[in-house]
Amino acid sequence: MGDSGGLVCLHFVVDERIASQVSRSLLQEVNVNSVTPIVKKILIVDNEAHIRILLTQALHGLLKEGVRLFTAENGDEALKSIDREHPDLVFLDLMMPGLHGFDVSRLIKSGQHTKNTYVIILTARNQSLDRQMGNISGADEYVVKPFDPLLIAQKARSILGLNAPAVVPVPPQPVIVREIPSSAHQNT
Repeated sequence: MGDSGGLVCLHFVVDERIASQVSRSLLQEVNVNSVTPIVKKILIVDNEAHIRILLTQALHGLLKEGVRLFTAENGDEALKSIDREHPDLVFLDLMMPGLHGFDVSRLIKSGQHTKNTYVIILTARNQSLDRQMGNISGADEYVVKPFDPLLIAQKARSILGLNAPAVVPVPPQPVIVREIPSSAHQNT
């Protein structure tokens, strides 16, 4: 294991079917139990269920301020949700089956009713060409995974024009994680 600049890489297997069910039930619970009038909407688009869950959890605190969260697993589903819900902010993965994130961003930004939707590309791709393509597609920001959930929540709060929370959450203490050798994944 070489020095990765303090970054810890985790390798794990996620049952996407179960993770998708957890994501849907979490969103249903938080959106149904919200009694505050809806003032803003956020769409989370990622084909990986665990990323959708992590973003939903990171943005959960905004529900008390009238923010409603939606998720989509791919670009086609995202466009349907955008037409139906008219989100104010979209967190958009790039590498998805079907319609690519750059295409989704371009379609959002070229639409008469969606051109003012704030688009944040959230991806593992960190090449300068990818960033340039993000700009060309009309995305407002480009964030590289792994990301800090607290910073994502602060960014969403700022973009949506919400007041800062009275108490800033304290990040959890760092957890030391043992890296699982790649050979251990071949049997799973």
